[in-house]
Amino acid sequence: MIIIGITPALCKASVEKNLYKGVAKTHKTLVLSIVTASPSEPDSDPDPLDWHELDSFSNKPPKTVRKSRKPPYLKPEAVKQLELVIGRKYRDDTASGLTRCIIDYLNYRGWQAERTNPMGIPIDRRRQVSDTLSHSCAIGSSVGSADISATIAGHSVKIEVKVERDRQSNAQRIYQQQMEQAGGLYYIAHDFTSFINWYVETFMRKGGQA
Repeated sequence: MIIIGITPALCKASVEKNLYKGVAKTHKTLVLSIVTASPSEPDSDPDPLDWHELDSFSNKPPKTVRKSRKPPYLKPEAVKQLELVIGRKYRDDTASGLTRCIIDYLNYRGWQAERTNPMGIPIDRRRQVSDTLSHSCAIGSSVGSADISATIAGHSVKIEVKVERDRQSNAQRIYQQQMEQAGGLYYIAHDFTSFINWYVETFMRKGGQA
């Protein structure tokens, strides 16, 4: 066997791999192929004996997969109406924004409403007290308390704000059960439009001022 020379060629293995995957590279892959000829067959065509791919020429950095963009916020009609009567800008696609919508709306209607759980951090502020008859009880806010505490038409109302994929914790579910067993109202607000619908339906039927 006589070695004639070394020549650049397209890597066969790389081509077959990319064709199998159904993709085509936009760059060339450089390989070194040893070209030989047999002394017994001097007129035969030279053929490569081996393929040695140079990865440094063929590798490209992986393509960055772009995350799908969140669709632009479309302000609901209920939020637009709130802006007209209050005179400031609102949006209900965030927890803080929806909380502000609900509190300002209830205060505008003449009810009492305040935020009780800033930044969504559950803090246990309960303390044990005793009355004149030595009866002990716990007072103060507890773990799992709702984001908004309100009094509407004489009813104690707790409103938990949950936007997008946010869900109730176990402590919040227990708190809801305690509130409802005590005769209070508990509502989970996901957006301002559904809150307005719940408010009108609940308090118009109870004789409140919608």
